[in-house]
Amino acid sequence: MPLNKITVDSLAANAVTNVAIANGTIESVDLADSGVAAGVYGGATQGAVLTIDTKGRVTTAANVAINAIDAHPFVFTAIGT
Repeated sequence: MPLNKITVDSLAANAVTNVAIANGTIESVDLADSGVAAGVYGGATQGAVLTIDTKGRVTTAANVAINAIDAHPFVFTAIGT
């Protein structure tokens, strides 16, 4: 990994600050890859499952199927008619 990437060690040393991010000192090319594929997770038939570490980084991402819900799971009976 190139030395100019943000790593766990640089985060632990408080080398990355909100000010540095806000003023553009740290750009996306400076961030080390997280191992998670870029993309959209979840949708109409799938839900996103994300693992986020204590530093706020997404470390795993996956889609899981959403089971269809029966539109008529209950039978209602009118009483007194």
